[in-house]
Amino acid sequence: TFESGEPNHSPSEAAGQKSVWWIWTPSATSTVTIDTGGSESVPPGDGLDTQLAVYTGSTLAGVNLVTRNEDSTNFTGGRSEVTFNATAGITYHIAVDGYNGETGNINLNFSSGTAITGLVLNVTTTGSGTVSKNPTQPASGYASNTLVTVIATPTGTNTFLGWTGTIEGDTNRTNTVMMTSNKDITASFTTNSTPSSNTFRLSIERSPSASAGTVTRIPNKTLYQAGEVVTVVAKPAQGRTFLGWTGTAEGSTDRTNTVIMNADRTITAAFSAVPGPDPGAFAAIVGTYNGLFFDPAISTNCSGYFTAKISKTGRFTVRIKRGGKTSGGSGQIGTNGVGVATFGKSPAITTVEIQTDITGVNPAITGTVTTPDCTSALEGDKVVFSSKNPSPIQGIYTFILPRNITNGVVTTNIVVTGSNVVVVTNGPGTNPPFTTNVTFTTVTNVATNDVVTNPGHGYGTIAISKSGQARIRGAVADGTKFSQSTSISTNGEIPFYVALYRGQGLLLGWLNVTPSDVAGTVNWKRPSGGLLFPDGIDSDIEVFGARFDRTQTPFINLGSNAVVELGGNAFDSSTNESLVIPVQVSNPTTLVGTGPNASGLQVKLLPTGLVRGKFTSPATLKNTLLQGAMVQTTNAAYGFFLNKAGSRGFFEVRNEPAP
Repeated sequence: TFESGEPNHSPSEAAGQKSVWWIWTPSATSTVTIDTGGSESVPPGDGLDTQLAVYTGSTLAGVNLVTRNEDSTNFTGGRSEVTFNATAGITYHIAVDGYNGETGNINLNFSSGTAITGLVLNVTTTGSGTVSKNPTQPASGYASNTLVTVIATPTGTNTFLGWTGTIEGDTNRTNTVMMTSNKDITASFTTNSTPSSNTFRLSIERSPSASAGTVTRIPNKTLYQAGEVVTVVAKPAQGRTFLGWTGTAEGSTDRTNTVIMNADRTITAAFSAVPGPDPGAFAAIVGTYNGLFFDPAISTNCSGYFTAKISKTGRFTVRIKRGGKTSGGSGQIGTNGVGVATFGKSPAITTVEIQTDITGVNPAITGTVTTPDCTSALEGDKVVFSSKNPSPIQGIYTFILPRNITNGVVTTNIVVTGSNVVVVTNGPGTNPPFTTNVTFTTVTNVATNDVVTNPGHGYGTIAISKSGQARIRGAVADGTKFSQSTSISTNGEIPFYVALYRGQGLLLGWLNVTPSDVAGTVNWKRPSGGLLFPDGIDSDIEVFGARFDRTQTPFINLGSNAVVELGGNAFDSSTNESLVIPVQVSNPTTLVGTGPNASGLQVKLLPTGLVRGKFTSPATLKNTLLQGAMVQTTNAAYGFFLNKAGSRGFFEVRNEPAP
């Protein structure tokens, strides 16, 4: 039954006078939907036409409206549905009434939606009016330090009376709330009031935003009598200045002014622009970030490395490395975590936009780098390790950039007669079909359906310090050396970028390091031209490697079945076949080739994890140098060779399986 003082549960229909109430206290904060689907009228018809409302409060006269609905588009027959953010521990009063006194059997259905893990701004109203939020509250809640603008809009001729709760006592319809915790506010309106012809409203706005300052009215009322004088006092927020009044008090620059109420009046207090964000808003993201940016093709002019530094005021600088050149820019991060850096003296880069997690939960940044030619995705990680917060991953690592073998149509026929092997090969990347007799001690790696486009193994080392600094050195398989200094992230990722060939090529990719291993995908670009690689190289290489323990004796465990495989064009200039040479381990660090095909082979295993050696190329009769690195987890070493006469290829040091 309808009680004295009970509010109307419909936004537009007359009260049904037959209400039923429920009390509900949720145990968890989440988005909740309540509906009256399945409710039936008595006598039966096309369904019970309901009015549904949700309130908070402890007394009937003091309830605050949360939400209400009369006819949901999700149901027929006038059934109702509401969705709202329910806060754990808050008691909600739920009322259902029948339209125009209609009665029947009520079904009240509850369903929980997205769990709210962020912050909740609960808005209730008294009287007749609505409140909007900008930005709209996400289903999971607001992120910490989100600035929310709330606007109170009276219904019809009603009047906004003011706010209570977080913004207690403020009578401006537009206001802001900083979400540092869950907040509760109430907007109060008059109910079905019609001002007399002798009373008037005074509306006060603040520019450029409600947070720029405050305005006090004396006396503080909603309606003023005709001829009444109102004193208004402007107070700028910290760091701002008052610029003047516009509207009814046009032109005055005095903070204290008067308005004569002989009609409805609107005045605006203008304050200076924001001098800078809240100094504490960016504390969680202060620091240095390193990372990569690249377009889908990993173009040399659209890809590279960046370092960004964010200050406690949200100002940031960013340095971009690409194509062997460095450019610098700066910008300001907003409270939404987004910042745009401009490059006034670097026309080759237009802007860099970054997105941070202002809460600091995710210590990474994403964004874009825009140039006149392209827009590239950017991502990087915060430098978190130091001498006081040491990296859990430290030491020397060796890694290999293995030779690239791409699919082709190659047919290989092998005929073995004693120790003589006859190889007949035809396919892309080969000369016309040929037959050659070569004496091998062991024949390995004779592949079908593959074409070698990069015949050598590149290599490198990573030295990771206690403070998480990573120093990378090595060489790609054409002999070009590379080096980089960067840092390792909390998840073990290292942004690897080196500009090669005077900016016309590169190495770029993420190296993933664990306490024992190295992995990752690295793109190697080399321009076309030259004797050794006339077609150039554009190759995605799957890196592998491991931590190197220089105290391990021997560095790799080689026995009587140890061999060095030499592959490439060092033996017959028309082929890329490999030769496997047995080696004698004269001491734990020195290997010497044996047998009729030894070719003067000598290999040294160094305590740095690197490998150096030499042999005489049968094809060119030139002394040819070997260089590479060991990987202790595979108990092997890998590298490349080349000489000015055109010999190029790979070598591998390993134990052969027992016969």
